[in-house]
Amino acid sequence: MTLSEFLKFMHSYVGQDWDNQDYFANLLLFIMPEPASDEDIKADERHEYYPYNGSDDEKDMLGRIYNGKPLPKKKARMVKAHFKADSLVKEIGSLSSDSKTKLRAELAGKGITVHPGDEGKICKDIIELLIDAAAIGENEIDVRQIGVALESIAPIYDDSDLKPDFGVRLLAETKQHCPMLGCFKPLYFEEAGRSTFDYRIVQVNPRLPRHVADNLVAMCPTCATRYMAAMTKEKIAELEDIKLNISSIMEALDSMPEERLVAGVKRVVSKIGSIPIERIMDLNYNPTEVIKKMDKTDPGLFFKIQHYVSKYYPIVRDDCKEMEIEGTLNFEKFCSQMKFKYQDLRDRGLDQTQIFDVLTEWIAGETHEEKSSCEVVVSYFVQKCEVFEAQEGADEDAVSE
Repeated sequence: MTLSEFLKFMHSYVGQDWDNQDYFANLLLFIMPEPASDEDIKADERHEYYPYNGSDDEKDMLGRIYNGKPLPKKKARMVKAHFKADSLVKEIGSLSSDSKTKLRAELAGKGITVHPGDEGKICKDIIELLIDAAAIGENEIDVRQIGVALESIAPIYDDSDLKPDFGVRLLAETKQHCPMLGCFKPLYFEEAGRSTFDYRIVQVNPRLPRHVADNLVAMCPTCATRYMAAMTKEKIAELEDIKLNISSIMEALDSMPEERLVAGVKRVVSKIGSIPIERIMDLNYNPTEVIKKMDKTDPGLFFKIQHYVSKYYPIVRDDCKEMEIEGTLNFEKFCSQMKFKYQDLRDRGLDQTQIFDVLTEWIAGETHEEKSSCEVVVSYFVQKCEVFEAQEGADEDAVSE
């Protein structure tokens, strides 16, 4: 079943007086709650809460979606972020007995069994799975998955059909580390001077197509076994968030113009010498690997820092050394300032993600340069040890610069 087929089917029961072009925008009000939090209200004011608001300039696209055009991934993810179809269930529950009988018969003709009283729940399950599918770029669902308990779906442990097509991409996406919260283990091991990959590819949502990159994650064998052995709706939602986080970050990083970013980093470095120094701190001259400093609560942050360090660490290091030779930067004093800023934020109870963002905003405010360039510089100081400390239990062997 496609989203278009579901919309046309539902049109006979909910919103019969709505035009085709307005139908999906109006139906969104039944599957997304009104914005309640301050953040959601502000997003709605910017027209960034609902994917479509039914405005005249959207009508052509909405009409196309009604008639078969796939819902864009970005729009589907906006719905998914706030999906709650209680209003749709209630609306269908208020239908006449004859309408419910007809609805059940129509769904039975599509291969979906519906028991009396479950009409609203089944329709909710259908639209939810269609939105989930659209969020990974798929326009069609297997209706045989509707009403099937997750526990009855046998996990597929054999990933030999996936690694040839998706292994390289998924390893790059995770920077060759397990993305599961609390893990971050390398997806390889060293033996006799050689690296050997050791990972599994997991299907995030077993109800959705298997051979789709957006529905696959590379993780360590232990986490993969634990995930597949007892899949729940909550665990799937958590892994979907992790997947979306890391894939969005990597898509953004890959789309950054290389020359522009390098030029921006150089401008940031050229300006940090003029930032006021508030306090001199003792410095650590033994850099520690990024992985050993992360508290393993935000895989996206880890992969971002790892990416910046692997690509731009030498550029920031060499520019800082050059400025120090020229006498335009007292590098040790600025390192001290970074450490003071970090420790102040840490002592105020901010987590690693918040600390990284605040330090980035501070440097951006002082240098008036783009956020991405400032993130590179903050990442440099994470690697160099002024930002974040090695986590308890981490191997503290130094790594060379």
